[in-house]
Amino acid sequence: MFKKSALASRVWAAIFLPFALLMVVISVLANPPFQVLDEAAHFLRAVQVSQGGLRGVKQEGQSGGYVPANLLPLLHGWDDLRYHPERKASLANIEKADTIKWGGNSALIGFPNTVTYGPFCYLPQTFAVLLGRFAHLSIIRTYYFAKIVNGLFFALVATLSIAIARRGDMFLLLICALPMTFDLAASLSQDGPLIVLNAWLAALLTRHERNRPWSWAAWGMMGFGFGAAGMAKPPELALSLIACCIAGPREQGRALICPVIAAILTLVWLIVGVMPIKLQFLPESGVSDHDQLLYLWHHPFALPILIVRSIATYGTGYYEQFIGVLGWLDTPLPAWFYGAAFVIFVAALLMSFGRDRHQASSVAAFGWKLGIAASILSATAGVFLSLYVIWTPVGAPLIHGVHGRYFLPIACFVILLFPDRSHFTEATGSVTTRRATTYLLTMWLFVTIAVFSHTLIMRFWAV
Repeated sequence: MFKKSALASRVWAAIFLPFALLMVVISVLANPPFQVLDEAAHFLRAVQVSQGGLRGVKQEGQSGGYVPANLLPLLHGWDDLRYHPERKASLANIEKADTIKWGGNSALIGFPNTVTYGPFCYLPQTFAVLLGRFAHLSIIRTYYFAKIVNGLFFALVATLSIAIARRGDMFLLLICALPMTFDLAASLSQDGPLIVLNAWLAALLTRHERNRPWSWAAWGMMGFGFGAAGMAKPPELALSLIACCIAGPREQGRALICPVIAAILTLVWLIVGVMPIKLQFLPESGVSDHDQLLYLWHHPFALPILIVRSIATYGTGYYEQFIGVLGWLDTPLPAWFYGAAFVIFVAALLMSFGRDRHQASSVAAFGWKLGIAASILSATAGVFLSLYVIWTPVGAPLIHGVHGRYFLPIACFVILLFPDRSHFTEATGSVTTRRATTYLLTMWLFVTIAVFSHTLIMRFWAV
């Protein structure tokens, strides 16, 4: 019997792990090389970090780094598949690529869209690249090995996060089990480690009890975690303020160290790792970071209107990309899957909410949960703001370049709004409901495996 929520979390984790491992295998094998969005640029960034290049370089009108020159033809060997679902991958091309080894001269190669990302969310890929080069693997074999390592890292940390979560465990599992999540996790993208870093931080915060203050060291470590996320995606810095929302009166001073450390790491990286090497994106389309900031300065109330208007216009696309639009956003899942996923998420929300016997009726609890919601919304607004500044023509009526996948890491912190059920024993009826939910969730994971594998095989391999 499920006596406590902690036991239920371990049940969810036990269900998730084999599912995650199978999804990693499917994603690694069914996705041809560099067919996840911007994966080639992420591979270059991982190679750069593995060579000790924590920060990129800006020379000759390019922003990127010095990497082995023989990488370049390999990276573009499958470009013809993008946006052409009628074209299929070939094992012969992969076998041909296996002849390209590490070594040779280095060349300055530009990858301006990933070179500004902090190094921490490239650690699994970097470790794999180092091992691959040490073992004298070919470049393509190193690439596949790095995908496996990145996917396994995600699967294991996500499983641990679900296991330790004291609230919202089922919701967190669903976020981690999305097709979009695994398409990113078992690639060279930094998004997989970033999502699972946020899942881990959110799960740790669910274990905080206001009557049992955390130490300075504990809050400091949380600050380093949020700082690593902020170095990867600066809008996520707003999430570090959650520490001040959940901390009790006796630990507000200690909790403040969390956003302070996160802010220092993020700002230092922006000054040292971003500003000196950043290129202006799409200047030929009227995009200007400086002029866009001036526009917002003179129109201080424009951003909320722009966000609402963009959601109204592109909201369906954001949602579908959140659930899963694979490849280079050219491989959608079956239409019915998006509707079914919506029903599953609503059911998870209804199952997760209930009367919290310890905090739900407290005015103070309402206040700190309101603060958590404000932090989540601030991070979400930050995503729109950053894309409006760096990717949208000055004064445009809609925000360009926003993808639904950008909200996956942020969504992990929604679990902090759920009631804490770890303090009381569940009734028999609740146990029955929980068991039924376990069976239904397991069925949903089987459906996800089938849809994910079928979609990738039909897109890239079936003739």
